[in-house]
Amino acid sequence: FGDNGIKRTRDLAVALREAGFHVLALEPRGHGQTERRFPNHAFTFGVFESDELLVVSDWLEALPPVRRTGLVGFCWTANIVLLTAWFDGGAVADPIITDALRPLLATPSVKRRYKAGIIAFSPVVRWETLVEDLEQPRSHLGDPVYAALQDIVISRKRRKKHPETSGSLRKLIEQEYEQTGFNFPGGTRDGYQALRWLEHRGKPAGDKLESVRMPLLIVHGANDPLAPAQDVADLIATIDNPQVAATILPGGGHVGFNAYAREYYFSLIVSFFDPATGAAAPARSLRRIQIDVDHAPPDFHGVQVNPRVFGAGALTGRQIEHPRVPRTRHRPVRDRPAG
Repeated sequence: FGDNGIKRTRDLAVALREAGFHVLALEPRGHGQTERRFPNHAFTFGVFESDELLVVSDWLEALPPVRRTGLVGFCWTANIVLLTAWFDGGAVADPIITDALRPLLATPSVKRRYKAGIIAFSPVVRWETLVEDLEQPRSHLGDPVYAALQDIVISRKRRKKHPETSGSLRKLIEQEYEQTGFNFPGGTRDGYQALRWLEHRGKPAGDKLESVRMPLLIVHGANDPLAPAQDVADLIATIDNPQVAATILPGGGHVGFNAYAREYYFSLIVSFFDPATGAAAPARSLRRIQIDVDHAPPDFHGVQVNPRVFGAGALTGRQIEHPRVPRTRHRPVRDRPAG
């Protein structure tokens, strides 16, 4: 759910440093070295972690060498960075935040955080469906993806010495919440509502990404075995914010883009954050994210989801289309005067 004990973090940090960026690899509360130093700060699956990431941006931008910050997240931390974009835009004032939860969150700032942009790889958009699917034990032979995830859940419960140690993600969320110290009535219900991206069984999700103020890109694999790409399409179909876009690649599975198309993956990230031609470049319209597709895999035909950002090839929210992308190096698209 967020520790840095994986090579993906190291590989991305090295690539960004070689491209000239400063890099800070973070572990959220309840994970890794952060948990070791602050064992009493329980994991909240994004509710408080998103708030804390805003503080990280403020801290970094107070340092003399730092002009602006960007943010990248994967899987559940992709959900958290999406929430961070919403929090920056004023989540505290959003009616989807309950009156009980609101006082626990920071006051929104006029200053924009993560002005260089945010990339979310393989977010679990309909995570409540996943929670329901993990209520029953899964077989490693018949359902290896869910079984592996249940192994992670069980391992965390045992390490945290929770009294119940099944593969239920719902129970894990409840147990982690009990350790926060904020045990007001309906706390998990209020947290679910804050973390929800799409309506679930008649429960509202709000329009969280409409208030996003920085460039935000979701990258997803069409063959993701854990979080269906259609969920991303459904989410994007609800958004009318030119700062928000998504692209769906034909492969990469769940956060496997480094292995699927290594050079393309790193080129996409570096190009997105490029201070001269990237998504947040000065005096540039966010109509198209420019990436070097010379390094795209042979079968690459990425889905361009948001026509305001990616040009032609929109998603309806019900059916995924795969327009063919030419294997050429795209030049930056800028607004030009008529004629």
